[in-house]
Amino acid sequence: MLMNINFFVFDDFYFNNPWWIASHNFLHSPTLLLIFLALLWPFRARSGTRRYWLFWFFAGCLLHTALDIPTHVRDGPVIFFPFDWHYRFQSTISYWDPRYFGREFTVFEIGLNIVLLLYLLVPWFWGRLQQRRGGSPTPEQPT
Repeated sequence: MLMNINFFVFDDFYFNNPWWIASHNFLHSPTLLLIFLALLWPFRARSGTRRYWLFWFFAGCLLHTALDIPTHVRDGPVIFFPFDWHYRFQSTISYWDPRYFGREFTVFEIGLNIVLLLYLLVPWFWGRLQQRRGGSPTPEQPT
């Protein structure tokens, strides 16, 4: 039963069902995201508005898509959606498929996560440690 569901969702629907293609690529198509960003460009500096939030949301989606495209062999986003509903860039690397360096990419991704966590957590721990000792939270600058 689970195999049938996986087949329909990830093989049949993902590549053939218009509703599935549209719903997935609405926030993954670089073409559509660039159109949204162009329309919202005048509002990018007006903080506190909905259009400002939408601009930066779509910019984040475009960054995600820029990382998605080179890490999917056959299942990446539709590049020219909504103008072309089928063209996908075929990369030589897959972040999940072991036939296309998926294992190596997983090792890289775990290593990157560890480095980023250390980058975020070490200064926080250092500041807490300094506060408990009664010192300044950051190293003093020479005068």
